[in-house]
Amino acid sequence: MINEGSRGIKVIALVPARTGAGWWHAAALEGGGKPEFLRGRLRFIGKDGAAGAAAPFDSALIWFGFGDQSSSSGAGVADGSTVSFPPV
Repeated sequence: MINEGSRGIKVIALVPARTGAGWWHAAALEGGGKPEFLRGRLRFIGKDGAAGAAAPFDSALIWFGFGDQSSSSGAGVADGSTVSFPPV
């Protein structure tokens, strides 16, 4: 992620918000990423449309390769309680 971001490739990583871990500081702070903390715990929606159990940890997005335009507010907190991703 860090290498791609430094080459100008835009990457958004969904990660556990483990701010005490060494990898967090290497990626989110020293690696040029811009963290955006997600409020609440994520729930992924299954193919049947039912929400699954909440994640056992807080989550964050780390934006790489976006310069100063990584998100609407830079590092911060996203306000939505549901995050939807299109099926692959």
